[in-house]
Amino acid sequence: IITVGLMLWFGFKYLYVPLYILSSGYLDSMSGLVLAISILPLIFFEVKVGNYADKQGMHKPIAFGFLIIAITNLIIFFNPFHLMNFFLIACVNLGSSMIEPLQETLLFKNLSEEREEDLYGIYMTADPVAYFLAPLIGAVILFFLPFKFLFLAIGIIMSGLSLFAWKSLKPSVSGVPPNL
Repeated sequence: IITVGLMLWFGFKYLYVPLYILSSGYLDSMSGLVLAISILPLIFFEVKVGNYADKQGMHKPIAFGFLIIAITNLIIFFNPFHLMNFFLIACVNLGSSMIEPLQETLLFKNLSEEREEDLYGIYMTADPVAYFLAPLIGAVILFFLPFKFLFLAIGIIMSGLSLFAWKSLKPSVSGVPPNL
């Protein structure tokens, strides 16, 4: 579920952010710039998040990562200033950078070697499922509501995922991995 949630955000971002930028009246090169800048947190924070999770556990980074994605998308929904929204879209990946390095680690630290092989195929379906759900959710929302409501919907979904991660992942004690 954690991986599906993160990939849902990525699917949403790569499909609807360029459309949002173009519909706001900006050049398509602005889409490339926003998406390029949004990759920077994933690069800069990967090692730091991994080190934090090794010492403190994965509970807080994953829950707070989804919360950052949710809050930022909700701010984008309510904010009327496009250039500020483009900056916020680039900053959303601060939350993604807290989840991305931990998603596989979370799964494989909590599976026995025998179950690992059985469940790896199921785990690998997370990407296609999320990349199917992102346009489907967007199409349903756009059928009934204006474009900006996509940010409200993804913010609500990510809030739910943050709550799910907070409740379902147990905090670790002194670096011992949490159990699901």
